[in-house]
Amino acid sequence: MKVRPKLFIDTSPLQEDDPQALKIFGETDKYSITPTTFKGRNLKLALNYENIFSRTKIDIQKIEEKISLIDKEINQIKASLSVLKEYGILSDGELKGCEIQIKAPLFDLLTNKHSELTKQLNTLIQYWESTSIIAEQKQIFTYEDDYSNTQGQLVTRYGINLNEGLSDIVKKYNSSLETLNPKVVLEDQSVSSSKKKGAKSNQSNKEDQVNITLHPLEVINLQNAINDLNLKEINKTVLIDIFARDQITGLIKWQDNGLPETHTVVLFRNSEKQFVIIDPSNSSFSKHLSTNTKLISDQLEILTLQKELRIYEQDKLIGTGSNPNQYRDCIDIAVKIAFGLNKIQELDINKIEQTKTIQEVTNQKEINENIFLGKEVITRIRQASDSEIREKFNKFSTYINKQLKSFSIYPKEGSISVNCN
Repeated sequence: MKVRPKLFIDTSPLQEDDPQALKIFGETDKYSITPTTFKGRNLKLALNYENIFSRTKIDIQKIEEKISLIDKEINQIKASLSVLKEYGILSDGELKGCEIQIKAPLFDLLTNKHSELTKQLNTLIQYWESTSIIAEQKQIFTYEDDYSNTQGQLVTRYGINLNEGLSDIVKKYNSSLETLNPKVVLEDQSVSSSKKKGAKSNQSNKEDQVNITLHPLEVINLQNAINDLNLKEINKTVLIDIFARDQITGLIKWQDNGLPETHTVVLFRNSEKQFVIIDPSNSSFSKHLSTNTKLISDQLEILTLQKELRIYEQDKLIGTGSNPNQYRDCIDIAVKIAFGLNKIQELDINKIEQTKTIQEVTNQKEINENIFLGKEVITRIRQASDSEIREKFNKFSTYINKQLKSFSIYPKEGSISVNCN
C-alpha cells in the first residue's frame, strides 16, 4: 500500500482516482523528500489579482506622466531656440554654440531617459496583460504544501501548480518577452554559437543580462508568503516556487515533459520589512528577486546574494529521487534549510554559508571543509529532517575528517628505513 499525503482543494478532498489528483501524485512521487515529512497539499485559487491590477495601474500612470513631461520639455527647448533665432537675439554662431553645449547633451540625456521609461512601461503593460490572462483562466495555478518533522517544526511551501493551462500562459509570456527584448534574444543565440566554437561565454557580463521581471504568479506567492510570516511570526521561514529563468534572456525555461520549469527557494524573515532569499542550489538562479520588490510593496526589502553560492549540487547522470542511491532535489534541501533556520532570529545575507544549518546540509567542501568525500558520495543522512541527526552526523563528519588529516602526517610504508641492530 502506497502512503500518500492527503490532498485538498480548499477543504474538499479529491478522490485518489481523480485525474488531477493522479497527475499531482505522479509529480510528488518523484520528490526525494519522504511522505512522513511531506504532510499534504492544499490547492488554492490565486486571489491577489485586484492588488496587482491596482498597483500596476498606478505604476503605469506614473511612468506615462514622466514620459509626457520629457516630451513636453524637449518641445519647449526646441521652441525656445527657434524664438531666439527668429528675433535675432542670438547669432547663428551663438546659437550653434548653445546647441553644442546645451541642446545636444540635454537631448541625449532626455532621449535616454525616454527610452528607459518606455521600456519600463512596456514591461509593466506586459505584466498587466499576463495577470489578466491568468485571472480570466480561473484555474488553480498555486498551492500550499505543508512539511513537518518529528520535532514539531512546520514549514509551508507556496508552490506553482504545473499544468497545460499554465504552459499556454508561459508560452504567451515568453513570446511577449521576446518582443520586448529582441536584441537580447539574438545576443543569446550568438553566445550559444560562440560556446559551440569553444569561445568564452559572456554570461557573467552584466551588460549581456536582461533585467528579469517577476511573473504575476511569483508575485502572488511572495505576497502570500510574506503576509503569512508577518501574521504568524512563529516561523522564520517559508518556501517559495519561482520560475527557472535563462540568465541572459530572462525567458522561463521548459522541462523535458513540456511543462514550465520551477525552482524552490527559502524566504527568511529578518523583520516585518526585510526578508532574505536562500537558494538551496545556486544563488544566481534567484538573485533577480531583490530587484522586483516594487511589484510586491514599496515598503519591502528582499535581500539576495549577488555572488555565486552553491549550497548543494547533484550529479545529473545519477539524478534526484527518493531512493538511497539518488540525490535530493531542491525542494527537499529547501525544506531542511527552512527547518534549521527557524531556530535563529536574524540572518546576515553575506554570511549565509557560515550558519550552522548550511554547514550541516551542504555537500560542498568549499563551504564545509570537514565534509569527507563531499558531493562525490550521496550521504543523504546529512540532510535528514531531524536537526539532531544532522547535527550529530556533522560532528561525526568533522571528527572523521580530523582523523584522516592526522593520518596524512604519518610516514608512508617504505619511505623510512629502520635499522634494527
